[in-house]
Amino acid sequence: MPSGTEPDTAFAFELTRDPMAPVGGEREYDALADLFLGDAAGEPASGSTAEDPAKPCVIELLVSGHLPGASAPWPAQYAAESARRAGAPVALIRAGAGEVSVDLFGDDPAAKPLSTLEGALDHCRRRAAAALLRLDDDDVSPGLAALRKGDRVTILTGADEAATVDTYRRLKSIADSAPAGAELGVAVMGADEIEAGRAFDHLARACEAFLDRPLHRAPGVHRIGPVQRVNLHRRPSATGAVGILRALADPRHTGTPTLRADRPNPPTEQQPPAAHLGAPAATQRPSDTAPGPLASRISGLTPIESRCPRHESVELATDAAGGLALVASGGLDRVGELLAVRAWAAEHARLLTKAEPAITEARDAAVHAVTESVAEAHRLSAAGVRAHLLIRAQADGWACVPMDA
Repeated sequence: MPSGTEPDTAFAFELTRDPMAPVGGEREYDALADLFLGDAAGEPASGSTAEDPAKPCVIELLVSGHLPGASAPWPAQYAAESARRAGAPVALIRAGAGEVSVDLFGDDPAAKPLSTLEGALDHCRRRAAAALLRLDDDDVSPGLAALRKGDRVTILTGADEAATVDTYRRLKSIADSAPAGAELGVAVMGADEIEAGRAFDHLARACEAFLDRPLHRAPGVHRIGPVQRVNLHRRPSATGAVGILRALADPRHTGTPTLRADRPNPPTEQQPPAAHLGAPAATQRPSDTAPGPLASRISGLTPIESRCPRHESVELATDAAGGLALVASGGLDRVGELLAVRAWAAEHARLLTKAEPAITEARDAAVHAVTESVAEAHRLSAAGVRAHLLIRAQADGWACVPMDA
């Protein structure tokens, strides 16, 4: 029996590894083990969080990892906190789903809505300490290839075990592709300072030991709160994330960013042959070809990024008075889903108004249904739903016409 002053070593063990073993294989398991079994009393790995507002605009790629709750509000929270710490404006840019949005956080008296994407990106280059570009998973690899030395890649993540493991695996993949001079960072969101520090320290030690890359601690945010921002630009656009990245990186850029050439176009499906000569040819539905948010085609509505986690295809928008509006295509088939999102918005009204300052009232959201059938639109209107008919407005665009107009 061990005495009270002698340590009980019956269950003691030691993780051993070959220091000359290549990265990957057994070392991969060592890294994951070190995330949770490493020396908790070791010196924490430190990372700089301050920005130098005198530096030229830094490009920072934002990758959303395993985040607490809905992931949509966290990038804006991170941008606002980055601007506060930098003491200078920070831009947040998102390209996807046929739309580009550019928001500026922090104090900039010159910030105002701009009609062109070129003008908005030029404002970011000249006025912002950093331009944060949100990436979808499909854009990460081409985005890394376009980075400059001195730019950053930051993963937004939570602090729990699943989030930490997911973040390490993302870091390993990014470290293999990022330029040597690019800075890797992690921002732990939705956790207090102790939890966030512990999660970051585990990741930093694993990166230093197994990836041979230092890890920057980016500013985290404990909880979602109200943010102040100016929307510089939001328009339907085919411009992709990599096109925007190249435009930001080149100060001589004067033209419209390269249209979406960063992802290959999917092959066009051939129409199936008609059963007989009199059979009608298959036609493409307007809702399948109209790019960008439907809300941007409804007069008086401005799309926002937040979504209901269980019904992400339902768009959220604000009207001129700041009231919440819900938009979905599909006509009568989507009414039940719209009403479910309306109930969700009422239940989470306080959180929504904090995450999206443009919303002043979320408890009684207006329901908008878009359809391509005139008869169905009339039935929707009779049921008290704001119905819109999707029609071709011109050769290269679509419009939503309200049935009560």
